[in-house]
Amino acid sequence: MDLLMDGIVQLILALLGAVLTYFATKIGSFFGKMLKSREENKILQEVAKTCVFAVEQMYRERGGEEKLLKALEMGEKLLEEKGIRVKMETLRCLLEAALSEAKGAFLKA
Repeated sequence: MDLLMDGIVQLILALLGAVLTYFATKIGSFFGKMLKSREENKILQEVAKTCVFAVEQMYRERGGEEKLLKALEMGEKLLEEKGIRVKMETLRCLLEAALSEAKGAFLKA
């Protein structure tokens, strides 16, 4: 009887270990993805700001649409170098947000 109980306890412990390992892996994966997403968002925002300021400096005399196209090209290239792919619509939104934020800096200068 003791041998049977020992076998059942070992089986329960093995199953519990497997279940805990599974959940620990899932939780680790979730937090890893969340951290990567945060880092990518930070990079996206930084690239957008860099492009807005660079285009404003380099193409000061050009029109808004031309500046936007230059910023899109520049942003796409910088993000590609970092291994980040993003849709053009998303990049445009990021650039527009960065421009809106930067307008105050341009007015102060």
